[in-house]
Amino acid sequence: MAEGISLSRKVPLAMSSAAVLTAVGMAIGRNVYFQRKRGFIGRANLYAIVFAARGERKSVTFRPALLPFYSWMKKKDPAYKQKIKEYRRNLALMQNLETALSKPGLKGNKRQEFADELAMLEHGIGEMPRNPWFLADDATPEALFKLMSETGGTAGIFNDDARLVVKMLLGNVYSNSGEGREEFLLRPYDGEQPLIRRRIGTGDDHIDRPCIGMLLMLQTDFLKKIGTSVSFFDSGLASRCLFCYPESWVGKRDENGNLLRADDDYEIPLAVEEKYNALIYDLLDRAYDSDDVCYYTLSKEALNVWRDFYHEVETESSPGGEYANMQDFAIRYPTLVLRLALLLAVVESNENISIKNMNNAVKLMHYFMASAKRCNDAMRQTNIPDNARKIISYWHRNLSGRPRPVSIRELENSIGLLKSEVEEALQVLIERNYCRYLPQESNEGKKGRKPSPKLEINPQFFE
Repeated sequence: MAEGISLSRKVPLAMSSAAVLTAVGMAIGRNVYFQRKRGFIGRANLYAIVFAARGERKSVTFRPALLPFYSWMKKKDPAYKQKIKEYRRNLALMQNLETALSKPGLKGNKRQEFADELAMLEHGIGEMPRNPWFLADDATPEALFKLMSETGGTAGIFNDDARLVVKMLLGNVYSNSGEGREEFLLRPYDGEQPLIRRRIGTGDDHIDRPCIGMLLMLQTDFLKKIGTSVSFFDSGLASRCLFCYPESWVGKRDENGNLLRADDDYEIPLAVEEKYNALIYDLLDRAYDSDDVCYYTLSKEALNVWRDFYHEVETESSPGGEYANMQDFAIRYPTLVLRLALLLAVVESNENISIKNMNNAVKLMHYFMASAKRCNDAMRQTNIPDNARKIISYWHRNLSGRPRPVSIRELENSIGLLKSEVEEALQVLIERNYCRYLPQESNEGKKGRKPSPKLEINPQFFE
């Protein structure tokens, strides 16, 4: 399917592969795990970020991979609406009966009749029907928690123009529960700990084994924006993402001199499209209809391949190694390989992860590793010192909604830096047109502490 999208839409195979892999991983859902050993488990849901310049056909790459999801949700919708209607009606009846039973003047026969009816409803009402519309329009923690509570613990964030989603994440805005928005995405990725929302008086809401799949397509100018975000790396979100940054095909030619994007009549073969759609429907049905957990172990040969890969990454992460300067990305490469191998094993209907699955997963991962290095190089082109990144993160977190001048003293107290460290970091940011000093009012003849110098932040920073 990925090859069909690439050939028909004239886009890099890496870009279509990232879209298809993330879609299939999302369809597999929250119940299927790899198990390397006891306590070392994971699922096939992926967080993928694709970077491509304007005009690189992100939208037409995105649509074929996601089309069967919308068809499946639309097919499930009528039955869901009928079930949720009946569920809510029974819930309302139960609430009315509970209210009636709480009244002291209710006679004995009537009280018993109401109690019997309430017991029958409680026995038969079951769990709330699952909403099949699990793709999110709103990626705030509150909206995602609400959606997952309706869908049985699953949500998909798929966006072919993800500027607003990423700005929200980089803005470091906090949810009502006090956690950063990028931090909220960590538990649904791993799925080992429940999501909990504290509610005073009505009890806590919790979602067991939460699962989110994410495919974000962005223009390449967002690489530098992400590179300035401390929280994106410090939270661990960066290490959980697969990065795809393919070479542009615009105006390029192959080794025979033919335009890579030359127009032709090629279409995705109907048999390929139908097989892909059937796979997505089958996976979604299994994830929707059952909560039974399934574990895939590694064959002995697959384990040996994975272990060699793990040792390769571990070795190259040491000082002077290939990944020494990008450990924010490399720390979870071995686990990402296991996720890809699990995905391939499920697609091939295997009983465990075979050596073929693992070899193919390692090949895929080597591409994503090279792509992550390219992304890392682009992100770090700004070469902004850590203290300057902390200041940028503070601006995002506290000033995005209402920009205002900020003083050196405020930055000292809020970030925990020395005055000299703040001034040194600000000098870098001023040179790069992030901000400028405002004229300082004279304190001559006035008592009290000398006012701290203030800075005006470039309005373009918040765009």
